Amino acid sequence: MILKRTSRDYQKKWLRENKNLKILDLGCSLNNYWSEANHFADLDDFSQEFGNLNLKFTQIKQNQKLPFKDKEFDYVILSHVLEHVPNLLEFVSEIERISKAGYIELPTKLNDNLVLVVMKMMLGTNGGLNLMMLKINYFIRKKLMF
Repeated sequence: MILKRTSRDYQKKWLRENKNLKILDLGCSLNNYWSEANHFADLDDFSQEFGNLNLKFTQIKQNQKLPFKDKEFDYVILSHVLEHVPNLLEFVSEIERISKAGYIELPTKLNDNLVLVVMKMMLGTNGGLNLMMLKINYFIRKKLMF
């Protein structure tokens, strides 16, 4: 399996250079959002706080389809989100549905790399996880252009 690795700094630089993109920071929280995005979404309601910053915010509901149109976003940022998702395959399918391209950042000890193997260490090994890992890896290789 080929893994795509990139740094957070590289991602932020690339996003700043491509300001014409519609970018969703999903699971952003108020303290950890990516300022390079132009739309934000979280389970918690931060609509007032993001509104005060003149930023677009959508509150999402757990275990429900994301309230966005198919291919609405050019790019979706998931920073330290997947480890909190109860149904990873369904969630990744939703990310594929709403985005034209995608970026999935998983936490590592260095907090700086896109490393899919970390999920295997955190969640253990089973058939569903292996299938999900292959699906995420395929999505990243298919969609990312950098």
